[in-house]
Amino acid sequence: MYREITIPGYDRVRHFDEISSTMDGARQLLKEEGGASGWCGLVTASRQSAGRGRQGRSWLSGERAYMGTFIFCTDAPVAALSGYSLAVGVSVAAALSTDRCQCMLNGQMISW
Repeated sequence: MYREITIPGYDRVRHFDEISSTMDGARQLLKEEGGASGWCGLVTASRQSAGRGRQGRSWLSGERAYMGTFIFCTDAPVAALSGYSLAVGVSVAAALSTDRCQCMLNGQMISW
């Protein structure tokens, strides 16, 4: 089961206590919504039983980890998005490197 959460800027957000993979939940949500250009969603989970990272790599989720899949629908060709994941990873790392967030990270690393 999941619960719907409202976050400004997202059309739909679902949070699962446990799910096989947030990517599975994202695929289901996208199937339900149709994926029109400009639509965006987010699927998060407290635990994943069979998480997958980029390129099908397995993903083990630790306690207090963030597990989520962002969904952004666009009409852009796939080739135009080739560096998108890297750009997002760098942006997240930069946002979390502020003095305010540093104490919360406590030396943890981001794996993207």
